[in-house]
Amino acid sequence: MVKEGRIPDEDLLFYLTPSEMLELIDTRNPRLIVRAMNRMKNACQAAKDIHPEHVARPPFIPINRKAISGPLSGARSMKGTPVSKGRVIAPARVITRLEDAHLIQKGDVLITYATDIGWSPYFPLISGIVTELGGLISHGAVVAREYGLPSIVGCHGATQMFRSGEEVLLDGNLGVISTTQREPN
Repeated sequence: MVKEGRIPDEDLLFYLTPSEMLELIDTRNPRLIVRAMNRMKNACQAAKDIHPEHVARPPFIPINRKAISGPLSGARSMKGTPVSKGRVIAPARVITRLEDAHLIQKGDVLITYATDIGWSPYFPLISGIVTELGGLISHGAVVAREYGLPSIVGCHGATQMFRSGEEVLLDGNLGVISTTQREPN
């Protein structure tokens, strides 16, 4: 459809209903493109908005996601849900958009909102992954287990708490990520 000029981006296909796809083939209606682009924009925004109280099973016991005392004095630390075991000390790489994934260096601990299939080529480069969204069967968790990478999910605010380049300890056994107090290079 992209080659035929019917849609500007192949990703828009995921935001069209089957009937809209058929209509687009017959009519090239620009209204359908606008509708799909709005859905894509809303889906991206929704991935950034975190409402754990709507997705947790009762009884829901909120976890304080603010900094907790870490293993080192003055360290910043955050607890999430462990989804892949292991422990690593490595530089953090905070990436909030897939378009910036080219900044990932070999051995980095990736800290992001969530992952999907588009992130897959970067998993061989990283040494661990922390996501703000996700669960045991989310994309990042499953792929982390396949690669044997330590991983934790549900770390709301991790992309704001940690900085790219600073050394972090990711403990996938305990579900904790913390700084080690070494400054970025």
